[in-house]
Amino acid sequence: MSKTPEELYNERIKRMRDAIELREPDKVPFTPFATFFPATYTGITFQEAMYDLDKLERAVEKVVQDFQPDACPDTYRILSWAPVLEALDYKQLIWPGHGLGPNRTYQFVEGEYMTAEEYDDFLLDPTGFLLGTIFPRMWGSLEAFKNLPSVPTAYYTRIVPFAAAFAAPDMIGAVGSLLKAASEGQRILRSHLCNMQ
Repeated sequence: MSKTPEELYNERIKRMRDAIELREPDKVPFTPFATFFPATYTGITFQEAMYDLDKLERAVEKVVQDFQPDACPDTYRILSWAPVLEALDYKQLIWPGHGLGPNRTYQFVEGEYMTAEEYDDFLLDPTGFLLGTIFPRMWGSLEAFKNLPSVPTAYYTRIVPFAAAFAAPDMIGAVGSLLKAASEGQRILRSHLCNMQ
């Protein structure tokens, strides 16, 4: 007699809990960190996995159905993020279809994104430093954020010059890129893939 989906689910939950709580599970939990394996397994390119959420969802579903893992690590959403990376003009990675061939995995671009001389600036105003220094270095579309006034000074009546900075034409473009990335991010997070767990 085969087990019901609910029984299988409860077995997997218990197996995972036992492993996490350092009790001996009935068997070793199978929770693969698969990255591009679903693409390879189903015959789509890595580029398609990063740009076409529907194809990626079908590929992941096939892997889950065929291999029946105990849990699906939330690594799949990092495959469909190429539209977010492009909207931000992301500088820290190259990926399939953007600097690499269609079946090459994404790669980190080494760089000095913060210098030793900038630590005091970071410690004085971490949020402002990230917004005005680090983000423009990592995300080309947010280059205009270099011109943001100091975040700690944006209080009471001084909110006016801080808010006014966002009206500059280059800042409007930067905020538009950020909104496009946000929209793509929400689409990914609402996908079936991210709700499979």
